Amino acid sequence: WITTDTTRVVACAAGEGHTVLLSATWHVFTVGDGARGKLGHGTERSHLTPRRVEALMGLKIASVASGHNHTLLITDSGLLYGCGANSHGQLG
Repeated sequence: WITTDTTRVVACAAGEGHTVLLSATWHVFTVGDGARGKLGHGTERSHLTPRRVEALMGLKIASVASGHNHTLLITDSGLLYGCGANSHGQLG
């Protein structure tokens, strides 16, 4: 999955049961509890090892944030993407 030989992590964020990692090459990886789709893989499946978020391929993600049941990602051009629960409007 991620090693120091292949991926340099430049930012991370932790939610209630999940973690988001941002690599120096603009790739986003998520790991942990996938409930409510907060990992960004289009399912509610949980992952025990970091998995790259394929839906973000081609985007230059500059910042990541996590909440209780959601994840937010900001591109280098200022676009905001979110995944997970939106029961309180946390995705915008």
